[in-house]
Amino acid sequence: MLLLAGIGGMVWYFASQSRHGEDEVPHRNPLLNYRPTPSQKATLKYFYVAVALLLAQVGSPAGEWLSVQQKLHGDAWFWFGHQDYEYVDLGRFWQLYLLAGLFIWLALMARGLCAPLRKPSFLSA
Repeated sequence: MLLLAGIGGMVWYFASQSRHGEDEVPHRNPLLNYRPTPSQKATLKYFYVAVALLLAQVGSPAGEWLSVQQKLHGDAWFWFGHQDYEYVDLGRFWQLYLLAGLFIWLALMARGLCAPLRKPSFLSA
């Protein structure tokens, strides 16, 4: 409540101040010539991974539910539904998606570990 009261107080104070001149509207859209910084470009990789994880978290259970409800026809139940295995009820697409993710994770871990392990000072310690 105190936070909302503080925000309300700041809005009231800003609105009560008289402005001497109005802000000018630019003639061109300044976002059209916008160039992202390298750190902003690097965060795109994060969003790609987040979207891929969201797709896997929503798509796999949705495919399994649709398969149980027999809404997937033809071979779609095999690829996106469940295959009636006891341990992992994933469709083949989701199994391949999981396998690709595990290999990507393995490559990232190997890339990070190989460089320090190659140094002779690490092995002699």
